[in-house]
Amino acid sequence: MSNVDALPHDKGEEWSSLLSAQLSSPVRWKHCLLSLSEAGVTGLVELGPGGVLTGMAKRTLENSRTISVATPDELDKLIEWVGSSAPVAPAQHEGEHLFAVERLIVSPAAGVFTPVPDIKSGTVIDVGRVLGHVGEVEVRSPFAGRIENYIAVEGERVTSRQPIAWLRAE
Repeated sequence: MSNVDALPHDKGEEWSSLLSAQLSSPVRWKHCLLSLSEAGVTGLVELGPGGVLTGMAKRTLENSRTISVATPDELDKLIEWVGSSAPVAPAQHEGEHLFAVERLIVSPAAGVFTPVPDIKSGTVIDVGRVLGHVGEVEVRSPFAGRIENYIAVEGERVTSRQPIAWLRAE
């Protein structure tokens, strides 16, 4: 969304002229917000010091969710904010099917991923095996099979339902 004309642009060659025009054109922030809302955007994140844009968004779009993240120390607050808008997961997480014999194990929550040290690529696991933790929440496999690879790495910030590992049914 360009703040020069408050329109979405998806062609890279348009952006050089738009960025040049941005230097000498008024910012159409309110119009950008309205265009984003018309496009179905309901959550807005402001990154960087200050919260002026977040305040303007709250006043312009009554039904929007907003958050301002000023420092790296506030990234956990952002992860919680994103996780709070995710649909509530069922009690028994089903995972996601790739092909007939391949499965994805996905994160049950948002936070920082820590794998268990004894499960590596090639390890055969049973249903319910703990593969790691996202924050304090256990990541359990709803499938049995051989771990092909971890998709998330240790210390990575993940969102709810983000793929953690890939396995192949035995």
